[in-house]
Amino acid sequence: MGTADLYFCDAVEFLGDYIGPKFHALLCDPPYNLESIQKRFGKKDAAPAQYGNDGAFFRVSRGFMGKEWDTNIAMRPETWKIIKRVLHPGAFCMAFSSTRTYHRMATAIEDAGFILHPMIGWIQGSGFPKATNIHIQLEKDMFPCYKVEENGKNVWRYKDTKELLRTEPPFRNSGADIWYGHRYGLQTLKPSFEPICVFQKSYEGKPLQNIVDTGAGAIWVEGARIGEDVIPVNVLEEWSGLGQVQKPDYEQKEVIGRWPANVVVSDYEVFPYDKFFYCAKANRKERDAGLEDMPDTMFGQSGGAKSKLKDGEEEYLQDSIGLNRIKKVKNPHPTVKPIDLCRWLATLLLPPATYKDRRLLVPFSGTGSEVIGGLQAGWDLVTGIEIDLGYTDIAGKRIEWWMGLDKE
Repeated sequence: MGTADLYFCDAVEFLGDYIGPKFHALLCDPPYNLESIQKRFGKKDAAPAQYGNDGAFFRVSRGFMGKEWDTNIAMRPETWKIIKRVLHPGAFCMAFSSTRTYHRMATAIEDAGFILHPMIGWIQGSGFPKATNIHIQLEKDMFPCYKVEENGKNVWRYKDTKELLRTEPPFRNSGADIWYGHRYGLQTLKPSFEPICVFQKSYEGKPLQNIVDTGAGAIWVEGARIGEDVIPVNVLEEWSGLGQVQKPDYEQKEVIGRWPANVVVSDYEVFPYDKFFYCAKANRKERDAGLEDMPDTMFGQSGGAKSKLKDGEEEYLQDSIGLNRIKKVKNPHPTVKPIDLCRWLATLLLPPATYKDRRLLVPFSGTGSEVIGGLQAGWDLVTGIEIDLGYTDIAGKRIEWWMGLDKE
């Protein structure tokens, strides 16, 4: 079993001063910088973004789900230059990102001197769109009312007097109905794709010699094959300096599992493709496992739920859906990655076992999914770095539980 080292500190500062052995690979989930509207377009002394009619601009100006750590650190070439310094030549790296800010992170990585490879696409079927109904917003402007669910039915009441307005949507004959079905916002389509940037530090000298010398610079295809199908493979028997020497007869062997693809699917019923790696999204049980002794945190996923939490409320029903959007959780991190996915990615990055002290770097380690995945994949040492003390404490508990250290 490998060892995990967790550091509570700024990853850039830590790695800028780092003088230890170099790392063979990197796997991380850096901040997505979804607060970029205020950062990029607001003046230096500009007032905070206003809430407006629907709060969309206000929400995105505060970072992903209102998190202050959602900064542009992964969009700075300087960050990746510091990280590149501590990696072996040829080291492969993988970093999660968002569809809206992937281009900025990838450009920064390339500007830092890394080689970009084709991305891995994590495709999900359970994403939730964050779009605004135009007809509902127009209806709110025309009628000072709000919708609630009473006795299993939707009713509309005046905001000021709470008097019952009607039991049918007031926009039906208001002129707003021409916009029924039209939406606007930064995520009008259901978000079902998350890119994983794949990049590499340049080799020094000949690639093969570089790989053999350090153990870094290769992808372990056999270790990450998909499924258990028996796949026949034709093998050429001879090679020459000018290329392959084709023979009339090929030697045929069989391998177990299909060649790993650069697509990962998270909902098998929606994407029933056995040729791709399947991994369900991290559910609440997986997120909170091992955290029984940690205090409860009130967590709101939607924009409305977060506003209610800010106002001190702990229960919130989103329109007529009937679901409580505020929950008590042990792990409040909003973007916990599934451990199975992290293990599969870490397996792709793993050098042969003969290279002892195989070292995986996980900056921006959050609550530890990438660290756990690295340990389960067989890495000898996984180094996680996280700037949030609460997340670091949670990561330590999760690592102990998932690696079985508290089950003996």
